[in-house]
This record gives sequence, C-alpha cells and structure tokens, in this order.
Amino acid sequence: METTGTIGRYKIVREIARSNDVVYEAIDPTIGRRVAVKELVLPPNLTGAERRERIERFYREAKAAGSLSHPNIVTIYEVGESGGRYFIAMEYLDGHTLREELQMRGALAVDRAVEIALQVLDALAYAHSNAIVHRDIKPENIHLLPNGNVKITDFGIARIMTEPSLTSDGRIFGTPSYMSPEQIAGRQVDERTDLFSLGVVLYEMLTGQKPFIGESIATITYQITMVDPQPPDGVPEWLKGVVMKALRKNPAERYQSAVEMAADLRAGISQAVPAGVGAAAGLQPSPASAGVGGLTVQMDISSDVSVPAGGTRADFRRSFLYALLVGILLGAVILLAAVVVRTAYANYVHALQQQRMQELFARAKANFEAKQYELAAQQYAEIAKAYAGTEIGRVAAFNASVALVLAARMEAERGDANKALELYDRAVRLNPENVTALKEMGDLYYRLGNTAAAARCWETVLSVAPGSAEALDARESLATLYYNLGVSRKNAGDQAGAISFFEKAFRVSPESEAGIRAAQELQVYSAKPDWFPP
Repeated sequence: METTGTIGRYKIVREIARSNDVVYEAIDPTIGRRVAVKELVLPPNLTGAERRERIERFYREAKAAGSLSHPNIVTIYEVGESGGRYFIAMEYLDGHTLREELQMRGALAVDRAVEIALQVLDALAYAHSNAIVHRDIKPENIHLLPNGNVKITDFGIARIMTEPSLTSDGRIFGTPSYMSPEQIAGRQVDERTDLFSLGVVLYEMLTGQKPFIGESIATITYQITMVDPQPPDGVPEWLKGVVMKALRKNPAERYQSAVEMAADLRAGISQAVPAGVGAAAGLQPSPASAGVGGLTVQMDISSDVSVPAGGTRADFRRSFLYALLVGILLGAVILLAAVVVRTAYANYVHALQQQRMQELFARAKANFEAKQYELAAQQYAEIAKAYAGTEIGRVAAFNASVALVLAARMEAERGDANKALELYDRAVRLNPENVTALKEMGDLYYRLGNTAAAARCWETVLSVAPGSAEALDARESLATLYYNLGVSRKNAGDQAGAISFFEKAFRVSPESEAGIRAAQELQVYSAKPDWFPP
C-alpha cells in the first residue's frame, strides 16, 4: 500500500494506522487543511459478493458518520474512489485513543472516567436521535484530544436503523469483549446495545480491567451472555449502580436511552442520588438498614412488660397488649427466617445448576476448539434440550447449529456430500435462522444437480435474512440458476417459459452478471430496447 503520493486530491504525508484498513495523515491542497484519509484495504482474493459487501460497509461508515454533525463525533469531509482505491477523508485528530490512555495509566480517576463517559453519551444521544447505532463502542474508537474533549470514531459497522441490516457468515459485527448479549446472539440491536458497550468501557476505565474476560472468544461470549460480572471495586456505590444497570443482560432492564444514563451520571457526580439506581441496579442494602431481604425488623419493646402484683386493670390490659405485640413480632422474625432459609436453599440449588451448566459448556467448548465439531454439536444440543425455553438453551442451540455447519464443511471437503447435507439439515432444524447453513446447503445441492432443492434453500435465505451477506450471494446464485433455466427453455423453443425465468433472474438480482444478461434477453423478446421488467 502506498505511503507517499496522492489518493484522490489528497497528498499523503505518512501512514498513521493500519488494521482492516489503512489511515494516512494527508493534506488537502485546495485549502491547505490537514486531514486523515482512511483507505479501504481489499484483499486480492476477495471477489464477487464479498468484495461488494466490504465496499458497501466502507461506504456505510461514511454515510453514517457523514450524516452527523456533533462536537463529539469525528467530522467526515468526503468519500470517494480514485483509480480503484476507495477512501474517506475526515477530520485529523491530535491526541490519542482511550485504549492508549488505559495502557499508559491503568484505571482512571472517577471524575475523569465519568467525564469521558458523559461526552460519549452526548454523542450517542445525538446519533441515536438520528437513527444510527454505532455497534462498536470500545476504547480504540474513543479519541481523547489534548484539550480534554472526546471524539467517537469508526462508524464502519454502524447500523442505520431505517435501513436493512447487513450481517455475515457466522460473524457478528462488533468486538467480542464489548458486545452486548443481543449482538452475540445475532438478534436485532438498538441504542441499548451501545449503552451496554459503554458500560463495559466505563467498567474498564474505573478498574483497569474488562468485566468479561476469557482465554477464547467462546469463553468471553459465554461470560457476556450468562455470567453477571462482579461490581467494580473502589468506586462509589451510586456509580456501581450505574455501571451494573448498563450491563444488564436484558435490554429492557438497562438504561433505555443515552440521555437517561447521562442523567444518572451527572446526578451522581454532583453528589445526588441517581434516580432508578440502587436496589434495582443490583446493590446491597447498607449495613444500617440490613435485614432479611432488605427489610429492617425493629423491636423497640419496653423491658418492663410484667404485670406488677396488685396492678390495675388498665395495667393488665397494657401488659397483655405488649405481650401480644412481642408475640406477633417474634412470629414475624420466625417467618422471615424461614424465608431466608428457603431463599438460601434456592440459591444453593441455582449455584449447583450454574456449576453443572458451566461444566457442560466447558466440555462442549473444548471439543469445539479441538475441531470435534459433531461431538461439540451433540453436547450443545443436549444442553439446549435440558434448558429448553431459557436463554441458556437458546445460546446452546445457536452454538450447536454453528458447530454442525463446520462439521458439514469438513464432510463436504472429504467428499461425503450426503453426510454434509444431513449435518446442514440438522443445523437448520436447531436454528431455522442459520442462513449460513441454508446458503451452503443450497450450494451443495446445486453442485449435485438438485436445482429445485438448491432454489428452495436460497429462497429461504432471502425470506429469513434479506439484508444479509448470505442473501446477496443467494440472489446471485438464484439469478444464475434462473438465467440458465431461461436459456434452456429458449433453446427448447419455449418462449413463455424462457421469458418467465429471465424475468425471475432479473428481479432477484438486477445488478449481477446473470441479471444483466437476463435483461438483455428480455429486451430482445420485448423488441423494446429500453424496456425492463417492472
């Protein structure tokens, strides 16, 4: 990749960063402005739908960030293509990333961590109000300027909520340690996903450690979806509450907006008690109010409750009432003690179940990492059956389906197509939304000559996930299939059949090579050069 010369009209000064893309410091000669130019890196072996998807995602970053104008969001100046090189010209940022700050300093002071979080929340509130979810909030994408201001960068996987989603095969966009449970599960995301990710970042700023850690992606994602993190140590109780509320597994239990989370942070930093935080955010009652289940039992009973000899009837009645009150309170204490015992036993049973479930997941994960995919799938499927109807069961079924796809690929490579088709079918039965399994099963059917079964699989992909990368591939495959069938009907002299298949090819993928050829055939049939199917 060039580090000198120009890209578009921008004169490259130096390369300043490289990951999936490369970023240059450059000069806009028209006005002499220093800019950052991000160039899309396209591997030479990336072709067809994958190449288009990567370019589309790159342009979507420009569209997402370019539509926003906010002091805490990096400014986009231009997006373009020059000589086959795709680029985004944007505001050049002095300073360094939050990741670099954490590497240099470790945990940050509470006031600085809250200040950074508040600026990020202000930016997110603005983005969310414009129907854009960032989906990759992490320290690397939070830039700290020398004057103390904060900028959010890298909208490369941002979700524009008014447009169809774009996903990928088995990949779920985001950075594992900062992803929300719904991102990991591949479910629809909204602004609450960004708030979960910011909760992870805030936890890391306060403690110097991530709340969800592990030696593999599988371990980390299990922690995020199944295990509640320990509250951050050494921070005020109100701030623990804010962090733990942001990290709730269920989006409905989290902050519902960036504005709401920012309000609690501002209230806390000004020494007020934040609204909506406390017991509801998972905090324990203070020692002064500790009791059973957070209730305080007070027994302010006079020490002189006996009836003196020769006492009056009023004295006797008063003493009887005291005794009755003591009895009622003692009964309440016994009842509460019973509740405590029952709760403790339930917690004990739950802990045993959690331990058992973790052991089962660990065995399945070990087999998955050893590439014993079919065995791992069987173990995950057993967990899914045992925990049917729960979040644990759903995640296990998802993992089993992924493992079966990998097992199917291995069988296909060995040449056992029938075994591979069986495994793909099992993957789809476990997770009907596994579009990777559906697409690859369709491809295998097509190679075996079963075009009807292939078309059914590809059409199911379009109905399940019309905006996915698999759907892009399925559209091209269907267009090719329909075009070939149209040619076959044409050669057989079946004009009506040929037109029907050519129309299907064009409609399903008008920009593909097969779709374009189908349109050309239809032009000939229609004798109207400018006619295309509606």
